[in-house]
Amino acid sequence: MSLSTTIQRAYEIKKERNWEKVYFAIDIHGTILKNHYEGMAQEFYPDALPALQFLSSRPEIVIILWSSCRAQDYSTYIELLKKSNIRVDYFNENPECPDKGFGAFEKKFYFSVLLDDKAGFNPAWDWDEVSRSVFKYGDM
Repeated sequence: MSLSTTIQRAYEIKKERNWEKVYFAIDIHGTILKNHYEGMAQEFYPDALPALQFLSSRPEIVIILWSSCRAQDYSTYIELLKKSNIRVDYFNENPECPDKGFGAFEKKFYFSVLLDDKAGFNPAWDWDEVSRSVFKYGDM
């Protein structure tokens, strides 16, 4: 399934279920920031900033940072993004979608769209597709 189709489907589900939000789980390393194996990563992929700023401007989008970094580094990454006018709603969790009997979200939180280099996301060209797809399907 293409990234555009995934985003389209997320907005279709939002509409079908009369939900207010679409949840984007977004990896940091290799997706937003270039991998850096010594110390904190801080170099953004060029298209990540404008795309994330656009996502941040959308009231229906919840941004969840998804990372295996140490918990003590969460606030550093949140601040780095905040300085670039990127809103982060949660980090490795989604308390807005608790267990409801049909799904256990204690260990695997709910998200609508996953952006992760380990899931096939390529920051060299996929950020533009994310922006185009949200712009196209976001008002469904």
